[in-house]
Amino acid sequence: MYSAEKSEKMHAENDISEVEHKGQELDQDTTSDSQDPHDPLTWSIFRKLTILLVVGLWILLGTSNIIIVAPALQTIPLEFNSSFDTSTYLVGGPLLAYGISSFLWVPVGNRYGVRLVFVVAAVAAACMDCWAAKATSFGSLVAARTLASFFYAPPETLAPQLVGDVFHLKDRAKAMTWIGILQASGFSGGPLVGGFIIQDPSLGWRWVEWILAIITFGIAIAIIFLVPETQYTADASRTYSIRSWKDGLRFWPVSGGGKPKDHSISFAYLLDVYEAKMDTVMVIDNGMKNLAAFGISYAIVPWNTSAGYTVPFVVMAVILLVAHLLMAVVYFKGEAMREWTARRFVSAGATHHGDAF
Repeated sequence: MYSAEKSEKMHAENDISEVEHKGQELDQDTTSDSQDPHDPLTWSIFRKLTILLVVGLWILLGTSNIIIVAPALQTIPLEFNSSFDTSTYLVGGPLLAYGISSFLWVPVGNRYGVRLVFVVAAVAAACMDCWAAKATSFGSLVAARTLASFFYAPPETLAPQLVGDVFHLKDRAKAMTWIGILQASGFSGGPLVGGFIIQDPSLGWRWVEWILAIITFGIAIAIIFLVPETQYTADASRTYSIRSWKDGLRFWPVSGGGKPKDHSISFAYLLDVYEAKMDTVMVIDNGMKNLAAFGISYAIVPWNTSAGYTVPFVVMAVILLVAHLLMAVVYFKGEAMREWTARRFVSAGATHHGDAF
C-alpha cells in the first residue's frame, strides 16, 4: 500500500496569500511526487498534451459552429422564404444556448464525470449537425443549430476543470493559453472557412453542417479512446493498483464521485483569485459573456437597418471604453477587493468541483 499524502499535497488548494507571496514555495508543493497511477498529475506529458489537443479541437468546433454560417445569412432566409431580419436567429440562438447550457453541464459533469458528458455531448452535437444539414424549414434549421450549440458547450466550462486536474500549477497557464487560442480561433476563423465552403457551387451552406458533423463524430471517437476521466481525489485508505488501458475507458471519476477536490484551478485572473469557486465563476463568466453576445447579435440587423452603421458602432465603442476603464478599478483596488472577498466568502477548505452546483 502506498501513502496518498504526497498526492493530497499536490492537490492542495491555495489561499490568496500563497498565490501572491509564496509562488515559488507553492510551485514546489505542486510538483511533488505521487505514487498513484490513477492520479492525472502523474500521467506522461505526451498523454496530457493529447488530452489537451483533443479537448481544444472540440472547443474550436464549438465556437466555429456558432458563427460559421454567417456568410450565408442573406441567402438562407431567401431559400426558406423567410424575412432577412430573422437571419440573426441562426447565430443568436446558438450563442444563447452556448452560454446558458453551462448551468446544466457543470453540475452533471461534477456529479458523473467530465468524460461521460464529453462523449454524450459530442455524439449529440454531431447528430444535431446532421439534422441541420437536412433541415427543410427555417425554424427547423434554427432549432438544429441551437441544439447543436447546446451540446458543443461542455468544454467551455469543463475544460478549465480538466486542465486543473491534469496539469501542475506551473503549467496550467500555458495549457489555458492553448484553450483560449482555439476558442477565439473558432469565432474568427469559422466564418472564413464557412465562406469558402458556401461560395462553392458544388457545396453550399448545407455542406458546412455535414463537414461539422463528420469532424465532430471524429472528435467523439477521439474522446472515447484518448480522453480518460480526469476527476480524481486521493484516498489514504485505498490500495493503489497498476493502471491499465481499461482505466482510460471508464466513465466515472477515480474518486468515485462526490468526494472533496483539493486542487487549485487557474483560469485567468478570476480563477487565480476565486479558485475554490471555480465552477461558479466559470458559469457566471461564460453565461454573461454569451448572453451579451446573443443580445448584440439578435438586435444588430434591425438596428443597422433602422439607424445605419454609424450609431451602432459608436454605441459599441462607448460600451467597450467603459468596460476597459473599469479595469482601472481592479488595477488600483484589486488587492483590497481580494482581501475583502477572502474574508467574506470562506472557501479555503476542501471543495468539490461541484461545491456550488
